[in-house]
Amino acid sequence: MSTPAPIGTEHPFHLIARSLRDEVSWASGSALDWDGILRCADQHGVAALLWSSLKGESGIPSAPLTSLSTFVASEVARAAIRERELGRVLASLESAGVDTIVIKGAALAYSCYPHPWLRTRTDTDLLLSRHSLEPAATTLEAAGYTQSANVSTGEFVSHQASWVRVDEHGLLHVMDVHWKVVNPQVLADVITFQDVRDSSVLVRAGAAALRVPHPVWSLLIACVHRLAHHQDQERLGWLFDIHLLARHLEPGDWDTLLQIATERRVSAICAAGLTTAARHLGTAVPTHTIRALTCAGSDDPSRGYAEQEQRRIDVLRDDLRHLARWQDRFRLLREHAFPSARFMMARYDTTHRAWLPACYIHRLVTGAWKWMRA
Repeated sequence: MSTPAPIGTEHPFHLIARSLRDEVSWASGSALDWDGILRCADQHGVAALLWSSLKGESGIPSAPLTSLSTFVASEVARAAIRERELGRVLASLESAGVDTIVIKGAALAYSCYPHPWLRTRTDTDLLLSRHSLEPAATTLEAAGYTQSANVSTGEFVSHQASWVRVDEHGLLHVMDVHWKVVNPQVLADVITFQDVRDSSVLVRAGAAALRVPHPVWSLLIACVHRLAHHQDQERLGWLFDIHLLARHLEPGDWDTLLQIATERRVSAICAAGLTTAARHLGTAVPTHTIRALTCAGSDDPSRGYAEQEQRRIDVLRDDLRHLARWQDRFRLLREHAFPSARFMMARYDTTHRAWLPACYIHRLVTGAWKWMRA
């Protein structure tokens, strides 16, 4: 471990990152902008991790510690409730014969983090095969969930559906059901349900057993999702996921990661995730692995996502190029321009279908400029 450095005047993001890698001396902590630090930690989903790194430190005012302690107490309670709910939902899906993999934040909370409440999250992501969608929907409805109208779902525009339920405690439970890991067509089939299922492992979540991806596949999912859906946002929570997953890989796993990333042509995306985590959190990555990932061929379609900010129009252009059939291209355009009436009525907060033509026109006119910005 390196010698802790004195606190400087850096941005709260960098200060928190140094704290997470134990490189901060908090002796002069009383002079810091704690409001800014707490706000930044909350925005990046690492408030609980920050509390864990600060507890027992001297030189920190009581007010921010009290605020973080209150947040953590709430997270512990929410995590316990979500754990029971997840066990209930998974048991129902299993009884219905729906093979389900828990992915992303919920999977990592129980497979990588020391305590599940350290991984702040607002939803639970489930991956299943396409043919399981109908029985999964029936099962979730029977479990008290309703499909959210706030997610536009189609054959090509989005590969997930969101199911929500408010329990007796007033806590909102969100189950995001994915049949593909990400939406962009060029990356949508890089990681399949069967890929993840074949090497999945079981972890405990209280009384329940969760089937989660092997760390190699979880790392691939974390890197691909970070760029495919969030355009390289340097969110500390997602980078810490990558950091922990890298620590969980065995020496042979790095060779497997390199082989899969090369075959599936996502080397650039994996290199970007790992190098960014290393820059901010000191993530240890074998030199030969990062060199090989960085030297991915020019035909790697993930390179564009890793090297520059993608406008929505750029993603659409690549999607259209990737789809081989003209009818599929037209359907993708239609799904973007004219999402379901249910989605539009929820988005415009109306129950009157007569307003739909005006809503679609407003969407087309006001939304066009958004497609041209990063």
